[in-house]
Amino acid sequence: MRFEIKDLDKIKEKEIKSHSWCKGIINAPGEYQVVIGADVIEFYNQFQPLYSGDINFEVKNNQIKQGNWFSRALRTVSRIFAPIVTVLIAYGLISTIRALGTIDFTGNNGSLAGSVEFFNQFDSILKVLIDGLTLFITVGVAYTTFKAFNCNGLFGLALGVVLTSPALTAMGAVTPDKGQNIIDVMPGWNLFNSTVFYPWKISFAGLIIPMIGVAIFGAYMEKWTNNIKNGTAKMLLQPLLVILTTYLVAIFIIAPIGLLMTNYISIAIKWATTQSVAKFIFTPILAACYGPMVILGLHRTVTPILFQDQALYQGTILIGFIIINNISQGVACLAMNYQHRKVKNVSEVAIPSGLAAIVGGISEPVLFGVNFKYLYPLLAASIGTLVGTILITAAGVFGVVGSAGIFGIISMAQQPPTEIGIQTWAGGGIVWETIGVLVMVPVTFISTIILGQTKYFKTRTAQIFEADWGIINEETRIEEIKPVKTNNKVIKKYIKEKNKYEQISKRLFMRRSGCCQPNWRRLRCWW
Repeated sequence: MRFEIKDLDKIKEKEIKSHSWCKGIINAPGEYQVVIGADVIEFYNQFQPLYSGDINFEVKNNQIKQGNWFSRALRTVSRIFAPIVTVLIAYGLISTIRALGTIDFTGNNGSLAGSVEFFNQFDSILKVLIDGLTLFITVGVAYTTFKAFNCNGLFGLALGVVLTSPALTAMGAVTPDKGQNIIDVMPGWNLFNSTVFYPWKISFAGLIIPMIGVAIFGAYMEKWTNNIKNGTAKMLLQPLLVILTTYLVAIFIIAPIGLLMTNYISIAIKWATTQSVAKFIFTPILAACYGPMVILGLHRTVTPILFQDQALYQGTILIGFIIINNISQGVACLAMNYQHRKVKNVSEVAIPSGLAAIVGGISEPVLFGVNFKYLYPLLAASIGTLVGTILITAAGVFGVVGSAGIFGIISMAQQPPTEIGIQTWAGGGIVWETIGVLVMVPVTFISTIILGQTKYFKTRTAQIFEADWGIINEETRIEEIKPVKTNNKVIKKYIKEKNKYEQISKRLFMRRSGCCQPNWRRLRCWW
């Protein structure tokens, strides 16, 4: 429970600490925190009727300004993603279930969905659900971003729905032909009556970070329009200015910048992963950056290349490192959970998200729910992906675009087509992709543990734990069981002797023996 206290001298701290429900007290800058633990919701429900002041879950403007920029950024990121974590977990688990039904075990459309009509229809039902959840998450972050800046969340909902409209085209939905790029095939408006279509009809569906950027701009637009003094004018102008201006900025500036970046990154990726020498340098680097690219939405630059390669060569060399990256993200998440296994709040998010990434190849829940939030699992996953990709690049692994999780290993080809210009080492793609994963797993796990022990990330993680769940000391879930440690030998000796004579006193109490009295005097003297 967090309180804004006007006069700290009136706080009866000793009396508060004497209650069993109090696990600790933090007098942080700007707020007085009473740590309740897992029963905080029940405590709040009992506390609310007794309190006549202003109880509001929303953080006030003056609270956001408190603390340094780092703590403010942590609070903002937490407030944006915390409300949608449960949806991300459901999204990952459902995607994993669907992925299990679409795995091609035979290489000849031998998946359950491809060979059994019932599973084919059930797969289409799950696809509708997953596509809907993808839209919801994109729209949801627009809403939570507005709320994080203490603005009207309905503006965020409106902008999120508009920018994911079916009238717009997702960047991953375009498939350039050979010799074309994304700009050539992306539909747009012929606003200036020329051969160049501008702006492009770009959907923000699945583009989480760009949508957050749009929402932040909209939130500041709302704050600016709050300066309108006339109530009637404000009621009429504020929705118009916030929604229209933010939409136009998104369509004319933010989306085109994203498309241009997508186009040129796609061209660079195509060259860097096929050139005989460059592929050994750039493919591992690209693989290491793939996790951050998913966070920024830039992984969609790879999608057109995947589909183009699939159409031309019945496979691609990119799918190998995508599988390794997704598994690595899941391993890093589970390693982070192992490192903080005493914090149940972490396990509730990390375990399902990590398994979804490993089994289903769905990395968004694990990235936004854990790895990006705590940062060091993301870095460790990049290190592991880099090492694994170096091996599979040298081995010439080539595979069919399918499952991006651990079951995608079986979609690796024995040998790539001759026009690709690479040769897979003896054993074939499945063997070397498996070896690449086996090499990556310990590297990622150990890197996560090592990075998590560094002073910077230990401090950062502790701050996030405290901000999200009020956890001060994860070893005991807030200093409630573990005795105080001390290096004072005299006090240690006192405690040892005291325990010893307490046991003697219990045996001799009925006899009213005074044999312990000199020792107790001596102990008091030591103290």
